Amino acid sequence: MAFQSKMLQPRTLLMAALTISGVHAFAPVRPRARAAPLSAQLSADRESLRTLRVKELQSELGLRNIRWQTFLEKEELVVALSLALEAEAGFSESGALSPGVVGDISAADFEVEAGGDGPLLLDIYATWCGPCQMMAPELARAAEELGADCRVCKLDSDKYPQLASALRCGGLPTLVLFRGGAEVDRVEGALSAAQLVAFARGGLARAPPAAPPAAAAAALDAAIAAPGAVVFATASCPFCAEARALLDSKGATYALVDLDARPDGAELRAALGTRVGRTSVPAVFIGGEYVGGMNDGAPGLRPLDAAGGLDAKLQAAGAL
Repeated sequence: MAFQSKMLQPRTLLMAALTISGVHAFAPVRPRARAAPLSAQLSADRESLRTLRVKELQSELGLRNIRWQTFLEKEELVVALSLALEAEAGFSESGALSPGVVGDISAADFEVEAGGDGPLLLDIYATWCGPCQMMAPELARAAEELGADCRVCKLDSDKYPQLASALRCGGLPTLVLFRGGAEVDRVEGALSAAQLVAFARGGLARAPPAAPPAAAAAALDAAIAAPGAVVFATASCPFCAEARALLDSKGATYALVDLDARPDGAELRAALGTRVGRTSVPAVFIGGEYVGGMNDGAPGLRPLDAAGGLDAKLQAAGAL
């Protein structure tokens, strides 16, 4: 019988070549695992940075959207990363955010960042939200353009539903711009990078909040000077509820100042910003001393309790 040859189809040739080389033709392509960032261990000290490998330096610069491809010497990478780390040191109070990069933050991170003086652009999103996913690369480009002028972050509404509700998130994505601890502007729906930058810079161009009137400062002083403990809060704040629950669990007596219920609530909040450098709530004072918010501040109610110092402070102030 005459031998009949058949020409192999290009796909058959490709499969054969992959099989010979040890790669299964139908094996799914798995993304390469990304090395964990070293950011939490890094300092701006150049001597310590020189101990890193070139690829590690390049990776850290890449995470910060810093182009390193034109650097010919390792020392250039070291200097660039050192300068970036110095800029980051005063950029984010929680340490979760970096200039030019979108940070995925927790509720605790937000409590810290929202109370800062600098501008903060927050994207409230969900992983299942199509417009949110479409806007993600646009937000990354906007963050890169805004750089150190504005902190840019995103919050997963499914992971932190209480906070998303407290922030009055009605649709996704919701973008909220904060400045000096207070909301400046908000918008719902996906935006392009150019629109995001314009939205942020439009809010930054506005005049900063006016200094609180003398009457508000006097009212704040009177509340803080009262014996025992005082909690400045709002009804919609989940961290305020947690702070009250912690104090209640200890049987502590405290005065509650609901900023939403008072006609001078906005002025009192501004006065808080002048007094302690942040307008976020809860703001807890014990014996006239500011101890911070729920999870942070000076040092914060929960950290103070974890360290064993809350009961003693409450007792000394006559609140227990």
